[in-house]
Amino acid sequence: RYYYDLILTYFLPVEKIPPRDEGFTITRELYHLDDTQNKTPLHETVQGDVLRGHLTITVPEQRHFVSIQNFIPAGMELVNTKLETEDQTLNSKDDSFGDDEFYLRGGAGGESQLSQFLSFLGFSSSPGLSLAPFVGTKELGDEYYGKRFRPMRAFRPEAKELRDNQLFLFAENVSPGVYEYDYYVRALVPGTFHHLPAVASEMYFPENFGRTRGELFTITQAD
Repeated sequence: RYYYDLILTYFLPVEKIPPRDEGFTITRELYHLDDTQNKTPLHETVQGDVLRGHLTITVPEQRHFVSIQNFIPAGMELVNTKLETEDQTLNSKDDSFGDDEFYLRGGAGGESQLSQFLSFLGFSSSPGLSLAPFVGTKELGDEYYGKRFRPMRAFRPEAKELRDNQLFLFAENVSPGVYEYDYYVRALVPGTFHHLPAVASEMYFPENFGRTRGELFTITQAD
């Protein structure tokens, strides 16, 4: 007579892992450095290229001790701009502001959307109007005027770790809102690699979490 316990574990193919929203919503895309409007997400690049990763985290209610684990494909490395050997101009590409300041993200739409937002702030809309006292140091020029805007907030972690396989971020308190965070990766090894989902969660209440979809990323051989 035999007695035994049986525990089953299964793993989905990475490209078939769906996104989940269980208290957080998080999305992740990679873009070329010159794609400042986030128009063309990438699933393939050339060996040696530096790409900008973009995270968007939506938090519906106050969260505490929030961690974000953003895994990168095995054929890539995170770019550490604190090293003098890295391209320091990447730091200037970060258009985010302070912890509690909002900025405007453009998109398709009409002039009325911008007018409504300016009216909310107590201003009348006109091209070239500076919103620096309220939304940071940028100005609304002809490039932005007449488009649809939505207020965003830069995600400001208290701790950040650039690990071999992931970017780890930690914030002790996160207020409700929509946050954005940019980072940079360099393609090193040609091949097709798993891009595991990025996960946002409360460390002490792990049932509150969100994840991106899983996918594959291809790095082609440089000429």
